[in-house]
Amino acid sequence: MTAVTETPEDDTKLNLTFKEKVCSSFVDPTPHSNTFTRVVGIVAAITAFVAAIFAFVFSIVSASHVPLYRTPINYCVIVFLILTSALMLVLEIFPGSGASKNIIEDANFLGDFFGRGWLYLSLGLFYLCSGHVICIIVGIYLLVVGVIFVTLGAIQHEQARHADEDAVHRKSAVIDV
Repeated sequence: MTAVTETPEDDTKLNLTFKEKVCSSFVDPTPHSNTFTRVVGIVAAITAFVAAIFAFVFSIVSASHVPLYRTPINYCVIVFLILTSALMLVLEIFPGSGASKNIIEDANFLGDFFGRGWLYLSLGLFYLCSGHVICIIVGIYLLVVGVIFVTLGAIQHEQARHADEDAVHRKSAVIDV
């Protein structure tokens, strides 16, 4: 019996040490990312995850007088918040990891600020509507982060559009001469 081995497409990843693999998982492939956006995104993901866990625990603890069958949607929303914030944790803390790249490959809109900002806006609205005080505070923060990211993404798209138009004008000027 022989083992099947797969080699990477490029030879750069053949002999990476553990330290190099860990360091490469923290490299952010998002275009125009800087320290401010990384810190804001990481804080948003961590606070969203912690708030969702607190909301889940608080819902279970306070469920002694409210039967579970009367509020199942509350638990479904909180589980959704936990899963979505865990996804954002992976994307924000380990943006260069294989898991993060697979997520962005399947959901391309998460690969730039514009799409990620819209996710933060929708997640912030869910947090605002969840009914827990800590989630409302985190929801406001997520809405602010969403507005920042959507604005940065819109600026990037506009700059890219102007760069494309300038390239077309330069190309047509060369052809006309």
